[in-house]
Amino acid sequence: MGETSAGLLMYRMRDGRLEVFLAHPGGPLFEKKDEGVWSIPKGLVEPGESLPAAARREFEEETGLVAGGETIPLGSVKLKSGKTVHAWAVAGAWDPAQGIRSNTFEMEWPPQSGRRGRFPEIDRAAFFAAEEARRRINPAQRAFIDRLLMHLQTAAGRNSLDGALGQRVLPDWLCPLDHTADVGYFLQAGNLKELFARAAWAMFTTITDMATVQPAESEPVRVQAQDRAGLLVAWLSELNFRHATRRRLYGRFDVLKTGGDSLEAEVYGEAIDPARHAIHTEIKAVTFHNLMVEKSGEIWVAQVIFDV
Repeated sequence: MGETSAGLLMYRMRDGRLEVFLAHPGGPLFEKKDEGVWSIPKGLVEPGESLPAAARREFEEETGLVAGGETIPLGSVKLKSGKTVHAWAVAGAWDPAQGIRSNTFEMEWPPQSGRRGRFPEIDRAAFFAAEEARRRINPAQRAFIDRLLMHLQTAAGRNSLDGALGQRVLPDWLCPLDHTADVGYFLQAGNLKELFARAAWAMFTTITDMATVQPAESEPVRVQAQDRAGLLVAWLSELNFRHATRRRLYGRFDVLKTGGDSLEAEVYGEAIDPARHAIHTEIKAVTFHNLMVEKSGEIWVAQVIFDV
């Protein structure tokens, strides 16, 4: 049986944007590594210790910071090593000027030298925007960021589009991303077919009010790409092309098949009727910028950004 660890994902909201606090592992093995090695501050649970207590203790020992306030359970993930990590989120603040004070560990370095050195468990820490954090963090721990993002959206009612996109309520599986000029979304689904269907819905809810679109006529769609992320771009780009060139709106998306390099679907919609359909935003392109399609724990998640 693998070991059990617990830790805290500290977060803050800055200008309406989620930022999370991550730690970079210390020691010579990680000195020149960056993307994919950052982590929530965490550590092994001691015998007889509760998981939440261990999470707070390890956070303090590895950073020198005390995390007060209520916690949000984020569940657990299993690392490639077999270790299970349990996490809780907590709102907090940290000034980089105050630095961190980490506990240390000892190891032989260089290898087979007979010399032993002492190194900090964490050599640096930082707040990152959610998108950047997902790139930096150990891939198995990305689920913690995803779960926090969805929890905050639902709990705080941050599921609406505003500004140039108008006031429209979004479902709890869809979270708008903070982008100055473009429109982006983070979304989740129970399976890959549903994920692709929801991504299409997200794109068209950016274009118009989906409540006004009638699924009057059906059209088959088939696209191909080299991987899942490319397939998502090909799928959305095809629908946007039909919208732009045929002046169509679609409100129902039945994804019938998603393989490693192809997708087949039936989409339902109608021709644009200026008397009923208000076009809020036209999408110039579906971009590859920060594009992501992957399984996160038991759910599928995607991130897509539209050039508008």
